[in-house]
Amino acid sequence: MWKGRVERAGILVIAVLGIVAAACGASGGATSSDEPTPLSEGATAAPLRDEIHVKVDGTGDYVTFEAAVAAAAPQATIRLGPGIYRLVNGLNIDRSLTLVGAGMDETEIVSGAPGHVIRFTGSGAFRAEGITFRHDGTATADVVVVDGGAGYFSACRFTGAVYEEGEGNRAGLRFRGTSRGTVENSVVSDNDNTGILVEQRAQPELRGNICSDNSAVGIGYMDLATGVASGNECTGNQIGIALAVEVGPTLERNLCNDNDYGIAYLENAGGRSYENECMRNRIGIAIGGSSTVQLGENFCRDNTEEDIRDSR
Repeated sequence: MWKGRVERAGILVIAVLGIVAAACGASGGATSSDEPTPLSEGATAAPLRDEIHVKVDGTGDYVTFEAAVAAAAPQATIRLGPGIYRLVNGLNIDRSLTLVGAGMDETEIVSGAPGHVIRFTGSGAFRAEGITFRHDGTATADVVVVDGGAGYFSACRFTGAVYEEGEGNRAGLRFRGTSRGTVENSVVSDNDNTGILVEQRAQPELRGNICSDNSAVGIGYMDLATGVASGNECTGNQIGIALAVEVGPTLERNLCNDNDYGIAYLENAGGRSYENECMRNRIGIAIGGSSTVQLGENFCRDNTEEDIRDSR
C-alpha cells in the first residue's frame, strides 16, 4: 500500500507516503467476497445479440443492465441511455464488450458491493465511453478492474474506491496482470487511496486524464508495470504520480501541481520523465532508493521545499 513507511531512501518525510512493495499487488487482489458469479459466454439459452439498447426505466431491449450483459454476444455493443444503473453485486465480465453511455454526466453504473463495481477478466477487450462508474458503499472496493486482455476508456469517470488498512491498494481504475489498453479524456477523482493503479506487468497508455483529490496517489505504478502517461493532470493528491519497485513507464507532459509530492520515484523505479510540470507542491520531483529514472527538461518551480530532491 502507499501508506505507512517513513524516510524510505531518504526522500519521504511523512508517514502517509510510504510503499509496501510487491506484496501489495497480491494482497489487493480479489478475495472470495469479491467474486460474484461471472456472466460467461453461453450463460443464457436465448440467442446472443450484437447490439443492445438499455434504458433506465426498463423499456429497452432488456429490463436491466445485467440482463443485457448476459445476452450480449462477444464483441457486442450495449448502448445505455441517461440515468443511474444500479448493480446489487459487483459485475464480472469475461467476454469482449463495448459500453456506450450518454455522457459521463448523464449515464452512471453504480454499486455499493464489496470488491468492485465492474471487473473484466477476458482475453479480449472491454471498452467504455461516456459513462461514470461509481462505488457508493462503505465496503472495501475498487471501482473498475481490468484483470486481463485490454481496457479502453474514453470520456469516463471513476470515483468512490474504498481502502481499508492492511487490505492492499484500491483504485478508481486498476490495471493488473498483463493487461493493456488506453484511458483518455477521463476523470478519476475522490477515490480512497489511488486514482489509476497500474501494477504487475500491465502497460496501458494514459492520455489527457484528470486525476484529482484522491486520498493518496493520482496515478500509481507498481511491480513491473510499464506504459505511457502523457498529458494527464494530477492535482490535489498526496502524490501526483508515484512509482515503486521496478516499474519503467514513460511520463511525458503531465501536470503534477498542488500535491504534496508532484512525482515520486521509490525503491528501484525507473523509466523516463520529461517535459512534466511540477508546481506548487511541497516537493516537485523526489527520487530515492536505487531508482534509475532518466529525467529530461521537466519544469519544476514554486514548490515550497524543493523542486527536485534526488536522494540516490
